[in-house]
Amino acid sequence: MPGQAFQSALGAADVLLVNERPGVGSMAVPSKLTSYFIAGKPILAATDPFSGSAEELQASGAGVVVPPGDPQALVDGVRNIAASGSAMKELGDRGRKYAHSVLSVESAVTAYERWSIGLCERSHRP
Repeated sequence: MPGQAFQSALGAADVLLVNERPGVGSMAVPSKLTSYFIAGKPILAATDPFSGSAEELQASGAGVVVPPGDPQALVDGVRNIAASGSAMKELGDRGRKYAHSVLSVESAVTAYERWSIGLCERSHRP
């Protein structure tokens, strides 16, 4: 099963990488980031500091952002994450929690319901 093999590969990693070219990160948040959060591993993102990926990592607290296109920053980022096993676990746990509380189907449905109710309430005001 391809999905299961992908999840197994993510589970075998120590650190998961999002590597974006400079200037490209503002286009979209890569879908693999959700899979990375669910995997519960620390994430290193080589991306522009105001990219969607950087914003998601900041919101989740599940990883570290380094400048894109800078190989030394990438190496230093991995070393810094790997320097503390407890920090690695904490970053991974934050990613899982974020995926469940913000990115899950249940949270999306709840947010949509709130939005719909708010929209209806605003349209019925005098």
